[in-house]
Amino acid sequence: MSSEKEIEVPEIGPTVIDTVRLVYDNWQSASGRDYKYKNPDGEESEDKKTDESGYIEEKKFTAGDNKVNLVSEEEIEQTVDGDNPGPLPVLDLRVKKEGGKGPLRSGDSRKDLVKQVQKMLAALRYDLGDTGPDKDGVDGSFRSKTVDAIKSFQAAHKDWEGKALSSDGRVGPRTGDALNRIMVGRWYAKYDTPSELSKDLKLITVMEKIAVEEGVEF
Repeated sequence: MSSEKEIEVPEIGPTVIDTVRLVYDNWQSASGRDYKYKNPDGEESEDKKTDESGYIEEKKFTAGDNKVNLVSEEEIEQTVDGDNPGPLPVLDLRVKKEGGKGPLRSGDSRKDLVKQVQKMLAALRYDLGDTGPDKDGVDGSFRSKTVDAIKSFQAAHKDWEGKALSSDGRVGPRTGDALNRIMVGRWYAKYDTPSELSKDLKLITVMEKIAVEEGVEF
């Protein structure tokens, strides 16, 4: 996205979202950006700029932690495609005491879930080797190439709090959610981080085209 580009955020009001922070795909703040938004009554605000942290400068918004992550089509290599597994079931990746089945790890027997992660990594052009029916490393086996690809992904991405992911080669809820967020625009148009994970933080990742041209229900 160019720094001069105006962002339109549809249907956001103080009773819907407390604070809006515009961020890029990898949590870089969209600072000093022109934006406008439509009130729930349909009236459009005058143009304003985000502050240096990407927060929308609007007095009607009160302090909070809600964020809207906009993904530009310029930043992705594939368009939305329905022929894909969809987002990972990140709640299942929590530890058992939190109601999950545990993170995916080396040697994991959940082959379908491993394949889903591998398909994501392959779509992101990580090297998984040449195994599997399509010789792209998507084979359902959680081996060293998959571990290395996950570590590389973790080193380059952050969680829903904007904190660096642990480069441990396992796919827990934070890494799974980061994978889900980055697949917006590649596999699907919109993804909501489960509130069970992010607690008081409401995070929606949506294609900029959808937010601007069609609007989304927050």
